[in-house]
Amino acid sequence: MDALNSFELVILNEIVNSNSDKNPWLINHLNIVGVKNRKYTGVGLYTNFEYSRKLKENNLAHTFYSSEKILRIPSLKYSLVYELSILKVLLISWRW
Repeated sequence: MDALNSFELVILNEIVNSNSDKNPWLINHLNIVGVKNRKYTGVGLYTNFEYSRKLKENNLAHTFYSSEKILRIPSLKYSLVYELSILKVLLISWRW
């Protein structure tokens, strides 16, 4: 398992902060998440995360989280949007 890079950490923090009012538990997951793999598709990047240790919660449903903020990078023609998809307790992925 790889460590989160600074870009991934910024995105995850933004998603956590944007959803903290309804899902305050998300912040507790950041320190136990690592990167399982990264897939570059040519039009996007998929990053699959996994937990470094087992969680006490076992009832996470398939849910999606995002933020209303849009990323603008000067060297890119289009803005970036992103989404966090929790598929199972042991796998999180996102796309942008």
